[in-house]
Amino acid sequence: MDTHKEQYVIDLWTQHGIDESLGYKGLSLALQQVVSSCNSTRLAEYLIQAGADVNHRSRGYPTAPLEQLVRRDRAESARLIKLFLEYGAIPKGQLGTSSFENEKGPRNISKWLGISWDELLVQTEKAREQRNADRGPVSLETGSQAEESDSDAETLTINGVAVSPKASPASLLRTAWETGPGSNSEKDSR
Repeated sequence: MDTHKEQYVIDLWTQHGIDESLGYKGLSLALQQVVSSCNSTRLAEYLIQAGADVNHRSRGYPTAPLEQLVRRDRAESARLIKLFLEYGAIPKGQLGTSSFENEKGPRNISKWLGISWDELLVQTEKAREQRNADRGPVSLETGSQAEESDSDAETLTINGVAVSPKASPASLLRTAWETGPGSNSEKDSR
């Protein structure tokens, strides 16, 4: 997709408040459509930053976007794979049962990015950690940046579990989910 078309689409999305009007599910479906149609890294990043889920599956798209991308051996797909991994895409197949390293895209990714699949996984993990560290603590109540009330605070406590204050929103949510009411850990403590 050419740069002018991408900018036109982004301008339309911005004018119409796509992030507010579509919501999480709509943004995630739009992201899947970008992956299956135009392969625009710029449009994908816009949607991800607006709130699209890089691991979203639906009835119309039963595989996560990364699962579609790893089957392709093209420069655009390689750049999208890197972007999705940087934003937390899970580098495993459905239900986490298979790895992608034997798929066409990862096998040939060095041709497009100049690094191996394993190097890409390490590099994108570091980029994700840096982004989370730069973002700072996130409020569990609002999902937005939290003001640090105690600059000496080393950890947050969620349902009795210590968590780094720089953990990603997904990590914080997962901890709250796994240790909250109705969880196995709550049943085990009875």
